[in-house]
Amino acid sequence: MRFAHLADLHLGYRQYGLYERALDFNRAFSRAVDIILKRNVSFAVISGDLFHYRLPPAMAVRRAFEELSRLQKADIPVVISRGNHDASMVERGGNYLHLLSDRGVATYLEEDRCFTDLKIGGDRVRIVGVGCYPESQIKEMLDRAKANVDPAATYNILMLHQTFDKVPSSDQSWPILTAYLGEDRFKAVNYYALGHVHTHNLKHPDLPAYYPGSIESWDLSDGENHIFDMRTKAHRQEPQKPKGFLIVELHGKEVKVEPITVPTRRMRHLIFRYGEVDPKEATQEVSAILPEFNEEHSIVSLTVEGYVKKGCRRSDLDSRALRGLLDRTLKSRVINDLRYPSLLKTQKPSGQVTPEKAIQTYFAETCRDEEEASNLSNLTIRLFEFLRRDEVEKAKEEIESAYGS
Repeated sequence: MRFAHLADLHLGYRQYGLYERALDFNRAFSRAVDIILKRNVSFAVISGDLFHYRLPPAMAVRRAFEELSRLQKADIPVVISRGNHDASMVERGGNYLHLLSDRGVATYLEEDRCFTDLKIGGDRVRIVGVGCYPESQIKEMLDRAKANVDPAATYNILMLHQTFDKVPSSDQSWPILTAYLGEDRFKAVNYYALGHVHTHNLKHPDLPAYYPGSIESWDLSDGENHIFDMRTKAHRQEPQKPKGFLIVELHGKEVKVEPITVPTRRMRHLIFRYGEVDPKEATQEVSAILPEFNEEHSIVSLTVEGYVKKGCRRSDLDSRALRGLLDRTLKSRVINDLRYPSLLKTQKPSGQVTPEKAIQTYFAETCRDEEEASNLSNLTIRLFEFLRRDEVEKAKEEIESAYGS
């Protein structure tokens, strides 16, 4: 028995505020459906975050109807569960996944209707979907899922939009302890169709549980990284992470998973690492490298890291000039992560972090120069002290003295 497993489609997501990025997520879904229609699958499951917003834009809803209708016309039923982006746990009057289900283009599993049975040839497939829940409600959610797993079915598939304690992920929200799934009834589960983690084809080490990942690049962590050590002139490149979905085959207890990649927009993160540097010199050196990354339709984010040389200003890094060298890209941005070493050294918190230390560290990392950081830090600390003693009038006088009435 073969089926398609998708998750984290995030239809409607205008990354960086760009309409073109919302179209990218639409196109990725269409490409996935094109492949699914050629692969002789019996059904498809979408394990959460079909939509990026709880109130998705019309173009996202229309694309969902179009693509799900294509699968419906091909006699490929689609089963969907809720992700944390799709809807909250309680939506009065339902959510947009209910709308898709009401129109007959998908079956939405949630709460009191958390399972469905499909007849595939002579097999009965029980699919259980319980949505996405915070840590305080995970045990209750799993108890409900367990009650609906059917050992008498030929196959059981459990859809979860959560993280796991044993699966590496930078995002550990919505966590499930693997030990919860050690009870006998869960042994009848043939496949855990997971969502929420965007890494393509990520498997749980102890369970037949997989994340297909998102179908488009989600953020810079998915992009192609170029790391330039400007002290040694070394250049290290890391490829863009693959995106797509999974084709799953079940034969008794045997699970065979085939990762399917989908083309995505090129996204590159350029990181320039310095020791101490004059920001004007950094501008010139980085400018000499940028032309080769000025690729049409790509997304480029540029970060300059290091410490400002004594007597120089952080703001001397010419971000506008650097962006101008990336004028053919769909989107470019420059992140100035240069810092003042003398301030950071003297104000590095040790032991308990007091409000004063936190304020000093904040301005040391964000201000244009040492004098500005020192002045703003001292003013903020004085205001903090006045307000802590409920001396509002004195705080107002301090502000007026610093900036005028």
